[in-house]
Amino acid sequence: MRILHVKAMNYATGTATVAFALVFFASIFVFYSRSPPGVTGSRSNGAILSNRSFGVWMTEFSGSVEYQNSAYTRKKIDPAQIGFSLPFKFDQPLPWVRVFYNGKTVEGPLVDVGPGGTNNPFWNEKDGNSPTVGKGNGAGLDATPAAWDAIGIGKGDPARGKVKVDFELIARE
Repeated sequence: MRILHVKAMNYATGTATVAFALVFFASIFVFYSRSPPGVTGSRSNGAILSNRSFGVWMTEFSGSVEYQNSAYTRKKIDPAQIGFSLPFKFDQPLPWVRVFYNGKTVEGPLVDVGPGGTNNPFWNEKDGNSPTVGKGNGAGLDATPAAWDAIGIGKGDPARGKVKVDFELIARE
């Protein structure tokens, strides 16, 4: 009788372990398969639309003291949402931006026009470098505070505000 009790207990323990593992891995799948927090609009389908631009200065915009309206929607840009701005006024549908920094990647929608102009598609140049160097603060790309957080540069980080990144334009669904 004791052997039967041990086998039944082992079976119950094994079943509980398998059930726990299934719930655990299902939770991980659900967490990683949902849209990243802070991203609005339809998701990118990942199709690359431009050459990759290297070493472009990225600055921060639409912070808590600098609320501004989007050049595309005329609504206030939410600093808690991932968003980017390039110095070119795109037609609809707007591309998304994929930024690479220090081994991290973040994707998000274009939400504004700038810095440094509205007709400067420098990413189409052969070398992909921003010709905005020497104009204003030299930035070729702006990012919301949420985008900075997403690439791992938090509010207390000394790099926050202006870093060199690589980026490319990608299609959205």
